Amino acid sequence: MVTGATGMIGLALIKECLKHNTEVYACVRPDSARNRRLPDSGLLHVINAGLEDLQSVRIPEKDFDVFYHFGWSGTDRTGREDFFLQERNVGFTLNAVRLASDIGCKKFIGAGSQAEYGPVNGEIDDLTPLQAVSAYGIAKDSAGKMSRGLCSQLGLVHIWGRIFSVYGVNDKAGTMTDYAVRSFAAGRKAHFSEGSQVWNYLNEEDAGRVFYLMGEKICTDRVYRVAGSEQKKLRDYIYDIADLMDARDLCVFDREGGACPLMTDISPLEKELGFRPVVEFKEGIKRMIKAYEMDK
Repeated sequence: MVTGATGMIGLALIKECLKHNTEVYACVRPDSARNRRLPDSGLLHVINAGLEDLQSVRIPEKDFDVFYHFGWSGTDRTGREDFFLQERNVGFTLNAVRLASDIGCKKFIGAGSQAEYGPVNGEIDDLTPLQAVSAYGIAKDSAGKMSRGLCSQLGLVHIWGRIFSVYGVNDKAGTMTDYAVRSFAAGRKAHFSEGSQVWNYLNEEDAGRVFYLMGEKICTDRVYRVAGSEQKKLRDYIYDIADLMDARDLCVFDREGGACPLMTDISPLEKELGFRPVVEFKEGIKRMIKAYEMDK
């Protein structure tokens, strides 16, 4: 079962499951325009239930294995600083664990965030402390810890994937990659910060695959950092997009500030899951450009 099924990573996970002939139940809001993203497959079953409805979900008797919880409210810039909104997400996560137990799942896999670490100037690894400062980061940290405790009580394996910077065709509007592609396609100048910080990107397809592998291979409580293997300056990523669209002259680096570096070690994914990213950054951007042109 998957919550947040029409989001970027939830959708990628579902497509990966279908590749492996895995039956999926997808929880979606019945009025969401994004429901049209879901693939047409006899293996995919849609459950009309938002996060606030998880307590009332009833499923016919089935042999469920894994519950993936990607659903989360308030992921935009304003919502991330709304403490009351983010607190609700912790409760939704616990309700998801209870539902996972009720339908007989053996594993609960949740979507954490690099925001749980707070600002970090160096590379993030297994020893990096959690020092979240945003309401969003604090709530993700709380949801991870509390869902782990409830899984322990209910006898479920708990796996928590802290997601770094994932991009792709189904990304939400306003991310750097979306903003750059849309600006360059329209012939508009795109304004960025200096872009000197080292960054890490992972394509949505690879993110879906790594979460699938967690469900398939891991049978003990575990925390993973979900990120790419390539790390370079953010400005270089921007130039990669601009070069594909012949738009270097539209890049303007004049914005104040900029995020802290985003660097991490993904060797546990390689050693324990056999995972290596397949989609190179430029290939992922080509897919975004093509999708944008088809939507025009």
